[in-house]
This record gives sequence, C-alpha cells and structure tokens, in this order.
Amino acid sequence: MAAIDKREGACGTKSKKQLGKYCVAGGPGNISCKNNSTVQGISMHGFPKTEGTLRNLWIKFVQRHRPNWQPSPYSALCSAHFEVHFYLQRPDITVNQLDTDNSFQTKKMLDRKIAYPTIDTVQPEREVHNISDREHRK
Repeated sequence: MAAIDKREGACGTKSKKQLGKYCVAGGPGNISCKNNSTVQGISMHGFPKTEGTLRNLWIKFVQRHRPNWQPSPYSALCSAHFEVHFYLQRPDITVNQLDTDNSFQTKKMLDRKIAYPTIDTVQPEREVHNISDREHRK
C-alpha cells in the first residue's frame, strides 16, 4: 500500500501553501485579494501597531467587505491598495555583482505616518457563458 502524502488536496492534486504574508483585503462577493509577499512587484505592509485614527482607517477598509474582521499582529495589506502619493522615493545604494562600481537606485517606501488604503483592487469574476454559434446567431 502506498503512503499518502499529507499535502494532497481532496482531488489528489498537491496544494502548495507558500510562506510569507498574505493580503487580508477582500472584495464584493467574498472574493479575497490574491497578492502575497511572493508576488513580484508587490510589497506587504503590516497594520499600524498603535491604536488611533490611522489604524482605524486600515481596519475600516478591510471591514467594507469583511464586516466582523479584526486584525491579528500578522495582518497585512498589499501595496496595490495604496495610492502612489503615499509612497516616498528613497535612494538606495546597491552593489553590482558583475562590476566594481556601486549604483544608485530609488526604492519606494510607504509613508507610515499618513498612508491608509483606498483602492479596491479585487474585481468579481465575470460569469462566462458558453454560447454555441447557433444560439449566438439568433
């Protein structure tokens, strides 16, 4: 008898849970934001630690689609939910592995003192109707 892999899903396919932070934002119809810390070009931002207006704005943003949700110490939102003007451009020195010259790049950094999420990025999936050519012509 073959050993059963505990990572297999109900259909026999292996489900891979990636490590890292996941975005807690939701959308209409109980749809979740699919971004996490492994998605290239997306950064994750933890909730403000101190109670106050800014933390409440972050919580209210998530509660628009998840009414009873409360943050955990590990809750995070992805960069897709923040407007561009909430980011600071910071010069960052990088060491080029191929050359001996150091180069300067700019790095985006969320301005934690004023930033709050405003963008709903999760769009509900549209229903796709398979219409035959004959039905389409009618």
